[in-house]
Amino acid sequence: MKRMSMIFRAKANKALDRAEDPRETLDYSYQKQLELLQKVRRGVADVATSRKRLELQLQQLQKQSSTLEEQGRKALSLGREDLAREALTRRSGIQQQVADLETQYQALQGEEEKLTLASQRLQAKVDAFRTKKETIKATYTAAQAQTRIAESFSGISEEMGDVGLAIQRAEDKTAQMQARAGAIDELLASGALDDPTGMRKDDITAELERMSSGNDVELELARMKAELSGGASATPAIEQGQQETRRTRRASTSRESDMIVRIMGEGQFEVPDSLVDHLNELDNAVLAALDSGDDAEFRVSLAALLAAVRAGGTPVAHDELVPSQATLPYEEATVDEVRDLLRHDGLIPG
Repeated sequence: MKRMSMIFRAKANKALDRAEDPRETLDYSYQKQLELLQKVRRGVADVATSRKRLELQLQQLQKQSSTLEEQGRKALSLGREDLAREALTRRSGIQQQVADLETQYQALQGEEEKLTLASQRLQAKVDAFRTKKETIKATYTAAQAQTRIAESFSGISEEMGDVGLAIQRAEDKTAQMQARAGAIDELLASGALDDPTGMRKDDITAELERMSSGNDVELELARMKAELSGGASATPAIEQGQQETRRTRRASTSRESDMIVRIMGEGQFEVPDSLVDHLNELDNAVLAALDSGDDAEFRVSLAALLAAVRAGGTPVAHDELVPSQATLPYEEATVDEVRDLLRHDGLIPG
């Protein structure tokens, strides 16, 4: 039971410490001191009132004593000694009352002076406490604000922790949506989402090249047969077959002389071969910025790379399905998204 009682008191004390605000405690103490000062002032006023009442009574008794003395004189002058004696007897009783009241008056006056002095001292203490209270409150408020600012900067406060988690979740969702949009753009560009046969542009090109290579073998075989037989009529057929093969190659690889570069979320650009070396240099600058962790240099290098593609390349029509040899991120892409696009040869193939 003693242990349970101690645990309960400890937990209650800890709860009270968390609930206690020093500023409120100081304000409450100051309010109590003001109430005490008001009581002292009220006591001074009561004593002063009693003293004033005694003073009025003294004045009244002194007036009655003077009146009786005058009446005794008149009675004695008229030969009424009995009346004069009665007046003097009454005056003697009043003088005794005056003496008693003067004693009480002196005591009340001394008590009033003591209470007045105590009230002044208490007023000085209350004023000093008020000044100290305001100083402590201001210091406590400043320390509390400084602590909250330090916790916010360090990220250990509960509010800033919740905000940081919300921002992280928003960034993760944004990155996921951007990656999904980029993947859809690539699938649309490759024709995997539009071609009902399910055959991609790269598959068609490979098939045409395979057919072309097969035609070359057949034409070579026909030419050798013609040479062995000595027939001249086979030459035109061979030449015609070679011309057909060249036309097929030109149709299937109409853009082999240029590079197709896609900028995510923007479209495709046909870049001439003369610009590839320059793009590789800019690509190397982007990779170097990523390796060094320099975010500012990474932003500048990526912007320069995209600007070079836009300036030197020719936009490809959106309705034209052409495979991309390189894919570049959009200008606001994060470092993690760019690293996902990186290959061993960088963003731009060498």
